[in-house]
Amino acid sequence: MSNSSGTTRDTIHISLGPSANAVSAHLLNLYGLAATEDSPICDAQTTHTTEHNYHVPRAFMVDESTNYPGLPDQYVDQQIMAQQQQQHAPTTTAQHALHVETFRDDSYSMTHHQASDAFANFFQTSSILAYAGQSRFSQPESTQHQYKADPSNSRHVVWDDDEDEDQESEEEKRQRLHRQRTQWRQQQAVPMQQKLEDDWKQVDASQLSWVDYLMPPYSRKLMGVLPHSHQTHMVSHWDRYVSSPELDRWMEDTLMERIRHQLEECDYCQGFVLATEGYGIYAGIASRMLLELQEECRSAGRMVCHIRNPKLQQYQTQDETSHENDDNDDKQSNTQSWQVANVQRVQKGIQSGVALHGLTQNAHLVLPLHLDDDKASLFESSAHIALALESATAPFRLRSNSDERYKIGLQNSRFFGQGGMDTRWGSTAQRLSFGEFIASLQPSDAYPLLELDSLDQGSVGDIDQLFKIGTSVERDHRMREPSSSVTRRDRDVPPGQWLNSSKHGGILSPMTHASHVDRSAHHHFALSSAYRPATNVNEGGSGIPQTLTCMMEGMGVRYTPERCVSTVVNQSILDLTDNGYGVGVYWRSILSRNGTVKSPVPVLSTLSNSTRSYAMVDEVATQMKAMTGRQFKGFYNRDVMNGVLPETEDCDEALSYCLDLRDAYTPPGLDNEDGGFDDF
Repeated sequence: MSNSSGTTRDTIHISLGPSANAVSAHLLNLYGLAATEDSPICDAQTTHTTEHNYHVPRAFMVDESTNYPGLPDQYVDQQIMAQQQQQHAPTTTAQHALHVETFRDDSYSMTHHQASDAFANFFQTSSILAYAGQSRFSQPESTQHQYKADPSNSRHVVWDDDEDEDQESEEEKRQRLHRQRTQWRQQQAVPMQQKLEDDWKQVDASQLSWVDYLMPPYSRKLMGVLPHSHQTHMVSHWDRYVSSPELDRWMEDTLMERIRHQLEECDYCQGFVLATEGYGIYAGIASRMLLELQEECRSAGRMVCHIRNPKLQQYQTQDETSHENDDNDDKQSNTQSWQVANVQRVQKGIQSGVALHGLTQNAHLVLPLHLDDDKASLFESSAHIALALESATAPFRLRSNSDERYKIGLQNSRFFGQGGMDTRWGSTAQRLSFGEFIASLQPSDAYPLLELDSLDQGSVGDIDQLFKIGTSVERDHRMREPSSSVTRRDRDVPPGQWLNSSKHGGILSPMTHASHVDRSAHHHFALSSAYRPATNVNEGGSGIPQTLTCMMEGMGVRYTPERCVSTVVNQSILDLTDNGYGVGVYWRSILSRNGTVKSPVPVLSTLSNSTRSYAMVDEVATQMKAMTGRQFKGFYNRDVMNGVLPETEDCDEALSYCLDLRDAYTPPGLDNEDGGFDDF
């Protein structure tokens, strides 16, 4: 598909590390649903490519071999091709099962994750549905005009449509395929969908790896294996930011070669979305990859999701140190544990600062994300982040044609008034390119950090009414109603209270910061909100424009950002996941409580570029400064000499940059004697 200017807008998603892959697996699953409906709202070519006539994510994911042992060897293209040959023939479920590659074997499932028979059945059924000839992911072959040379004149070309006027037209072909797909759904997909739901009820999702819930179809080129592992004893200090000759060769021969192949398959690559771990080897790979991407594709935008998972880092630390303490007595073990803890503290503090420096210097935008939910498994916590990211990234994934099911509002942007007729608040657009999306969130190169907030389901009320508080829409309504029927309220209440955290009178929950902060105490450089209502509103009426106006006024009046964008997608998350094969079944379980889908289930997410990032930058800069100080100087110098940490000059440069970045994000009034750091 193409945009209005006739150029495609391909993006490539790259994910490095288990926590990043957990979020990316959920996110790619949602991208697939949004782009493969009968009348999709999102453009499939932005996030997907076509392989063997199936839409597969345009992505590359890297992890340790221990997280998918033997899995890359299980891809068999011949079986997919055999299934392709039968896609137009009527087949039974049993016949489909003979020709669908499930991308796993029993030894992988049982030895690595102790997967149950229910999950094995669930995954196989999901694969059968995804690779069926009438699947929502299948891409019909386009009709190609054939020609041949005229026997009497070799320079004269005879087109097939000149000879065969009865050839099926594109419209007739579309109607025929629609009838076939409808028949297939009724006869085969519906019963198999019910089987998926029954199997999933017996699955313990908390025990699944991201490899398990990355649902088919996907390319055999999607996964890459890191040459090191946290369980190896051949390489000391494997999880380090500094590269090694072996890692450099792997990056050049495997990682970058895969990315170059994906770039060659793109008509026009408009940007990269890169998800990586908070520090260590994956953050180092991400920083070096960003440098390479600058050289390979200078015009493409680069956005990084910087994911921290203290649970995973603590688990790896315990696993690495457990072998070292087995043969020691209690006193020696306690002494070594103290030393190991300090060494790891120094490495984490230094690498976090160096990673923040490397990522923010080489990417346009960096979005730190915090995976630290004591009540939820990695499967659930990463899913909630992915759900918020799916809505937040909708502006550059929407289709370019005019569609009444969504609307984008813009204010104070460099592309102000680019093509909308609705000017009740700012201007409107059909969609944004990836570069415009980045520009709307980064008014200046000095501010590369974002924060993500999503709807706090515990504080959900009537969101549409909360949007209206203090807006011109509410004032117009109050003026039209009799004074006796309108509840009196202070007229000076500004709009936008919903943008605050639930602890400060709003309805949002932070996914970047570990603690809630008051948004009204900060300066906002940019704001972008995206909303999927709980139920679809009537198209063509005042519902979507009215909601858009309330959201734009809520951001613009109270918080006065330099730029702001608002997106309303008139499609609920339940509608998006309906008839979604394996993806739809497990997502509806995430959205449910005690087996019952919560109603309503709205999705609201906000990307901010504001001084709220000060707390995170200050923590990184303070820790890095302390780790280079006198107390930890010995540990620091030893790791620098051993090549575990970067050179002293590089660390000093990173520390200076982090301190400057902290100054740039200093909130207004922080130096006031009456104010405290906790307020910010």
